[in-house]
Amino acid sequence: TPELARLHWQRMFSLPRLTETLRNVSTYWLKDDHDTLNNDSGPGATYGELTFAEGQKIFRQQAPMGDASYRTFRWGRDLQLWFTDGRDFRSPNRMPDGHEKTIWGTEQKAWFKRTVLESDATWKVLISPTPLVGPDRGNKNDNHSNAGFAHEGNEIREWLKVNVPNNLFVVCGDRHWQYHSVHPTSGLHEF
Repeated sequence: TPELARLHWQRMFSLPRLTETLRNVSTYWLKDDHDTLNNDSGPGATYGELTFAEGQKIFRQQAPMGDASYRTFRWGRDLQLWFTDGRDFRSPNRMPDGHEKTIWGTEQKAWFKRTVLESDATWKVLISPTPLVGPDRGNKNDNHSNAGFAHEGNEIREWLKVNVPNNLFVVCGDRHWQYHSVHPTSGLHEF
């Protein structure tokens, strides 16, 4: 239920170690499937009485991230970070793959490409809630390293290969089984 989802957020934020950390460390927030609803969730999904749309709303109420769910931050002359949103603009996971199917959506993808090209930072780091490189498990179908979103994943990786081949890296927050991957054709590094 929405009430139970809010209770779980409140319980998490009351953990002493997390409370102490957040008092002393600034943070950037991203959302993924479990932050919104449940495993591999997307538009139209439900979990008990909680809908995906309600989960999106509750996340924004709980996580201090400002107005934009995707954003970029410059850290001095040499580093710029990009944070993408993989849930708010996505197509349903079961939709057939092709040029219409998206995780990032048209606006976010255009923003990402434009701001990467505008950046003169020595190092560029994309912080993504889901993998762009993989490999992922064969039974998964909700990220750019899966067959379910292969078209957009290939588009993004090839664009990066052409436009920032040597100084953009991906840091993925949803990789439980591998620490460093290199895409076999684009050469994109993901940590």
